[in-house]
Amino acid sequence: KKREEINRIRTKLSDLIREQEATHKDIDLLTITVSDIEREINKLEQTSFQIEIKSLVLDDSLIHIENSDINHFDLISLSSVHKTINYPRENWAPLACNNHHLLIHQEPNLCLVDQNLNIIKQNSWIYGTIYDICWSSTLNRFIVINGSDVFLVDENHMSIENIQTLQKRKWLSCTTSETSLFLSTKVWGSSIIEFSLLPTIELVKQWQSPDTCTRDEVINGIVYNNGTLAVMIKNPSEKTIHIEMRSSATLDRLWSLRLNIAYSQNIRTRCCLLSNDQWLVVDRNTSRIFHISKDGKVKSSSAYNPPPFCAVLFDHDMLAISTARGVNIHKL
Repeated sequence: KKREEINRIRTKLSDLIREQEATHKDIDLLTITVSDIEREINKLEQTSFQIEIKSLVLDDSLIHIENSDINHFDLISLSSVHKTINYPRENWAPLACNNHHLLIHQEPNLCLVDQNLNIIKQNSWIYGTIYDICWSSTLNRFIVINGSDVFLVDENHMSIENIQTLQKRKWLSCTTSETSLFLSTKVWGSSIIEFSLLPTIELVKQWQSPDTCTRDEVINGIVYNNGTLAVMIKNPSEKTIHIEMRSSATLDRLWSLRLNIAYSQNIRTRCCLLSNDQWLVVDRNTSRIFHISKDGKVKSSSAYNPPPFCAVLFDHDMLAISTARGVNIHKL
């Protein structure tokens, strides 16, 4: 504003001189005014200010930062193998995990693996081929099924207990919710049976063909997540494999996706849950893995060698994939 005042006075002085109406007194007065204003400006520009700024204290509980990359999974940029837990001999074995440990079948033992990927406990497994393993947070036990029996494995003592109350059947796959155990059968026109977990393991409901699948189809695997069941179904007459999302309460179909996978009579195609309700389908026959979106679309696929058999997301930032040679760990 001071400089604007100087420019205004200079303009006025120039106008007076041009019009020859300025007296010496006018000129002297205006000149003194301009000089005074210039001195004030110079003084102001040379003045330093000391400003005290107090730090702003924020309550961390009131801050929430969204990060779109948290728990993001990208199959295309899957890292190379971080570590391999080798099998002493070739073995197509399933695996499962909880928040702290991974349970694998390293013949002849069931082995508990910690987050540093060290085997910390083991116990001899003498009950034949393992078809599937899952974890129950309600029972605080791993559940292991062979061709006809269902077992509870206590991670603290590695004790193995046969659930005698369950009828012997041709079991193939298992999964749990907070309240239920779901088992599927190894027959054409597979059934899915729901059992309560507490206070005792008892039959709740049974779904049969055609509610589960057609009579010439077989269910290769089931995985529970947030009130739904992911169901892997193989159709030999059409030579197709598809994954379906079903309601765990009614078995109503939410979506179905036919996969571009070459059919094999004797090889199972399995799936595992990823973050954000997404899925990973593992196909040993074609040595490929498929990333499936929560709404049933193929996001990407990739070759995987040696041929993969089973996969689980372990400790939020590791993907464990079993092959005939062992278990490969990938950092995410």
